Amino acid sequence: MIQERSAGAIVYRRDVFGTREYLLLNHGRHWDFPKGHTIPGETDRAAAERELCEETCIRAATFHEGFCREIRYVFRSRGVVVNKAVVFFVALTDVDAITLSHEHVGFAWMTYDIAMKAVTYPTSRDVLKRAEEFLARTSPQAG
Repeated sequence: MIQERSAGAIVYRRDVFGTREYLLLNHGRHWDFPKGHTIPGETDRAAAERELCEETCIRAATFHEGFCREIRYVFRSRGVVVNKAVVFFVALTDVDAITLSHEHVGFAWMTYDIAMKAVTYPTSRDVLKRAEEFLARTSPQAG
């Protein structure tokens, strides 16, 4: 069994009405958040920031202190079982222009309810739910 570690970001912005919109990336078969493998010696947070930039070209994002959630899952890749851990952070941006990496075929900014329906994996939906609850407690402005 191979052990892998990745880090990512639940990125959101505020629309003109103050409603949170979450950034989802389309990988062709599924919708998920910006994330990718950590590099040896790199912190999870640094990996999340780097992956966000690499996958979307977003360099201007404010990462919130106090939110860090890890998910775990197992999958098979080329006949090898992979035990994966992914750590997610929450980040606010005001960037509209996204430049996708070659890994993705699309992106969308979605309200919480729409994002919950679009996100493919239950573990990612759980992280989104926890991020929304965290933001509701710490950023009690409009939706």
